[in-house]
Amino acid sequence: MISGNISSTSYTVERASLLSPINTAPVLLDGDDAVWPCGLILGKKADGSYVPYGEVTEAMGVGDGTEKDFATQLGPIEPGSVTVEARAVAMTDDGCGNLVSTGGSGVINYEFGKVAVSFTAAPANAADIGITYKPDPWAVLDQETDTDDADSALAVKFGAVKKTLLKVGVASPAAPSAAVITRLELTHIHPV
Repeated sequence: MISGNISSTSYTVERASLLSPINTAPVLLDGDDAVWPCGLILGKKADGSYVPYGEVTEAMGVGDGTEKDFATQLGPIEPGSVTVEARAVAMTDDGCGNLVSTGGSGVINYEFGKVAVSFTAAPANAADIGITYKPDPWAVLDQETDTDDADSALAVKFGAVKKTLLKVGVASPAAPSAAVITRLELTHIHPV
């Protein structure tokens, strides 16, 4: 009889939640084939999937030379973060639910992510109408996740999280600003 220890391995999985698994839930990720770090702040899209918090640019429509009105639904939006552009016309978010410009106007429902605009002159045929915005912080990724391998992960949707682990951005993660922390707290996620 031979006895002995061939090897032992131990590792620790870093978690953002202080109450895990009580305040975590699985969420769908709108992944980009990258490794998302533990503590990454996430925004929610209209389809229910989650993206890293930060500036997002999407197509809102394409001009045909006659249509002046366009609308889209994005998911919860951070107030003051929206810009709609069609060639030389840019409408900016005043933080109070209005898009303003000399070339048109629009309204935003931040909670539901609905955006509607009306251009003074119809965008030219084939002119792209783009919208740039920040999704409202809605969750915190509970542990590092490779979006190449996984299309869902556990995220903190309420309760306490480790403030030292919070990150904004995937490529060059940075600590969140005080304003982002305040937005998280409004969704009942409390960094401690």
